[in-house]
Amino acid sequence: MGPPSRHRRLIPSPPSRGARCKDRGGTRDRGATIVEFALVFPVFVMFAFGSITGGLALSRSLVLSHAAREAARFGSVLAFDQELESGSSWAEVVRQVAIDRAGGDVSPEDVCVALVGGHPPRAVSTLHTTRSDGGACWADDEQGDELRVQVLIRGRARLEAIFFATDLELRGQALARAELDLPEPAT
Repeated sequence: MGPPSRHRRLIPSPPSRGARCKDRGGTRDRGATIVEFALVFPVFVMFAFGSITGGLALSRSLVLSHAAREAARFGSVLAFDQELESGSSWAEVVRQVAIDRAGGDVSPEDVCVALVGGHPPRAVSTLHTTRSDGGACWADDEQGDELRVQVLIRGRARLEAIFFATDLELRGQALARAELDLPEPAT
C-alpha cells in the first residue's frame, strides 16, 4: 500500500431534526418578521418626518435670528435723522431690512424695531419705533442711558410627525449699541 491519502472522504451526516422542519419553521419566522416590520416601520417614519420638519423649523429660527442681527446692525449705523427719499421713517427702513433678510416670509406686523435708551428701555420718539404705542420692543436688561437698537421678528413653523403635529412660535431678536448719537434739537 502506498502512503495514506491526505484527502479524506467526507461522509455527510444525517440531517438534524431542526433541518427536517425547515420549511414549516421558516414560514413562521417570515410571518414574525412581517409583524415586527409592521410595528416598527410607522414609528421609524414618524421619527424621520419629525426630524425633517424639526430641522426645517430650526433652520427657519436661525434665519430669523440672523435677519434680526443684520437689521439691528444696519439700524445702529443708519443716521437717525436722515431724510429718506421714500418718505419712510428710520424705523420703517430698518424693518424693511429685517423683512428682506428674513427671505420676505414675514409680514411687517411680525417685525418690531425700536431705538431705545434708558432702563427700562423707552423709545426715543414715535419715528424711531414700529410699535403703535410708541414703546420698546421688549424690556432688555441693559443698564445706562446709551442708545440701543432693538429688532424682534416673530415667525411660525409646523412640526409634523405623522400622528402628531404642533405649531411652533419662532422668535429672532437682536440688540445693538447705536454707533451714532441723536442730533441736538435745533434752537
